[in-house]
Amino acid sequence: MQKVYQVEIIVSDNGAGISEDLLQLLRDRLKDTTQEHAAGGIGLINVRSRVRFMYGI
Repeated sequence: MQKVYQVEIIVSDNGAGISEDLLQLLRDRLKDTTQEHAAGGIGLINVRSRVRFMYGI
């Protein structure tokens, strides 16, 4: 019998929010695998990379 693993990550935010332009910028950064822009802030990219490394997502 094959084991099936599932990971669910839930993030909640009760802040004021961000503009659509900034949201699009963040999405574009996450799609960019070259990370040439890393000096401009690596927190979200770092977390995404670690999740991918640990869980193959």
